[in-house]
Amino acid sequence: MVSYNITTGDTLTKVFQRIPGVGPDHILAERHFVILLSTIAFTLPLSLYRNIEKLGKVSFISMVLTFAILIIVIIRAATLGPQMYE
Repeated sequence: MVSYNITTGDTLTKVFQRIPGVGPDHILAERHFVILLSTIAFTLPLSLYRNIEKLGKVSFISMVLTFAILIIVIIRAATLGPQMYE
């Protein structure tokens, strides 16, 4: 959970800064706020299940989204590769 929170805090702050109107001094650009928000919104509800079978569905969705992101990154890296070295 700690590594998930660190990754989320580091990644989402950069993503939120790309939104128009969100600068480096905005609350969505603060790492601690983003970590707290993601923990309350995602990690806490998942950790409160009494029946662990429900986590199977969440785990499957997470795995599918991870593969989707991996495919997008590979495609993006392949299309940007030659342009970066010119």
